[in-house]
Amino acid sequence: MTSRNGSNEMKFLTEDDLRMAYQDSPFDSFAIDQTRRLTPGARSFLSDRNIKLIDERDPHQLKQKRAIVTKSEPSFSKESRSWKWSLPWHSYRCRLLKVACHFRHKEGFVAEEIASIERCLATWIEGGDISCFLTTCQDQEATLDKSALLANLSSLGLLLPKARVEGLIALYDCYFSLEELIENAFTQRPECLDLLSDRLGRLLMEYLKNCKEVGDVSD
Repeated sequence: MTSRNGSNEMKFLTEDDLRMAYQDSPFDSFAIDQTRRLTPGARSFLSDRNIKLIDERDPHQLKQKRAIVTKSEPSFSKESRSWKWSLPWHSYRCRLLKVACHFRHKEGFVAEEIASIERCLATWIEGGDISCFLTTCQDQEATLDKSALLANLSSLGLLLPKARVEGLIALYDCYFSLEELIENAFTQRPECLDLLSDRLGRLLMEYLKNCKEVGDVSD
């Protein structure tokens, strides 16, 4: 968002601007000058993360800025936000679609659920609204048992001849890859991605349960 202020073009930075810049390159201080202003949401973003705000119009704060050793200034270029930062996420979307293709003939429900998760992730990457998805996920009452996921993973290597083990391994790969992406990208995990990971984990547990019922894996 921009406006004119005399001969200078002023840019108003939003919470989304700061969030994308922080994800691309975390910072512990942020400076504004006569050409940049912050919306209330952007100020709250900085405050919530204890990021120091420096107003370069204030001589005292400007002097402080020169004395502070900080991490690199965040970039607000469109290329940085939509390409460099999002590359691993788009790669992960391709992984999800590949797994959906694996399930599409024999287990259509799993394929549809994986494709739905991929679409939700795509919407989130582009900054879209996924509130309806979050509401659906929050209706789940039971807590995902991550220890059970790990316990069953340990036995998969012994079950390779079983018919559906390849599908299980693909779902495990999707789940742990998403967890790794979240951990590497954020210091504070976004609720929407926690719920996305939870949904994938529940799908994995349900598929594992079905495999046990038909004897494709054992306890």
